[in-house]
Amino acid sequence: MTTPTTMHALVYSTYGDASALSMKQIPVPVPTANDVLVKVAATSVNKGDQVILGGTPFMVRLATGHVFKPAPDTVIGSDFAGTVHAVGAAVTKFHVGDEVYGQVNFTTGRGSFAEFVCMSQSDTLWLKPTNLTFAEAATMPCAGQTALQTVRDDGGVTAGSKVVINGASGGVGSFAVQI
Repeated sequence: MTTPTTMHALVYSTYGDASALSMKQIPVPVPTANDVLVKVAATSVNKGDQVILGGTPFMVRLATGHVFKPAPDTVIGSDFAGTVHAVGAAVTKFHVGDEVYGQVNFTTGRGSFAEFVCMSQSDTLWLKPTNLTFAEAATMPCAGQTALQTVRDDGGVTAGSKVVINGASGGVGSFAVQI
């Protein structure tokens, strides 16, 4: 499989609102020994994307290491689903052609709103369940994980519990209702 040298990506080089975003051609990341290169089929937008783009609270800037302004052409986005396009020499968990979904660590500057994402095989990357579409799988990492942790872990909700979920129209609330 031939890998292109450049890709389209939604990037930002200054903190702000959506007007700080632009579509650019940037180099396709090259996987190192433990990395998996994924051709993105679907992504989802999360509240965290807005927070990271805005650079507030200030702790977001500290976490990325870019206090005054982001690195040039930082790719936004965290959740994605797609197909493994290439793997590093030491990768054992995934193979070219595997359908996967995952969440990019926002501190790397390699977001998911791009044609390709590259991440370590040990990061938050999983095989996509065969009964889910790419679009469905791309909604799961952030919103699904947040709902599960909130309902089960923080809320202590068990089978038979009665729960009121206020605001079940977004990602987290939609998952919480199903859990």
